[in-house]
Amino acid sequence: MNNKNITAIDRSSLPNSFLNLERQKSSLILEANLLTQQGLYPAAADKFAIAAEIEEQLNQELLTRGKPEKAFIHDLALLAAGSKLATYTVRDSLDNIFSRWKNYLRHSDLDLSLISILCKSA
Repeated sequence: MNNKNITAIDRSSLPNSFLNLERQKSSLILEANLLTQQGLYPAAADKFAIAAEIEEQLNQELLTRGKPEKAFIHDLALLAAGSKLATYTVRDSLDNIFSRWKNYLRHSDLDLSLISILCKSA
């Protein structure tokens, strides 16, 4: 019984330019994840944004080449990159707002306890 299920997607007909874009995209995602671990969310968001653009290009190329199963995988990766981009962009924006609030609280005589509580929980 030598019946093997092939689960890999055939990449043999894809041009080197496509494969290079895939490698570039993978490198960007690795870099973005490292930047995330370092707390450098704006830089990570930039990398995820570029990776998402590349995923979109890869997806369109695969659809054009009649490879919808591989295009679907790139759609999922596009969703993941877009989700991380949105998360880190929002997180960075919130960090900036909380930082401004903290600065305001340090220089204010007003009792802004709600803002203080929000800043401490951020």
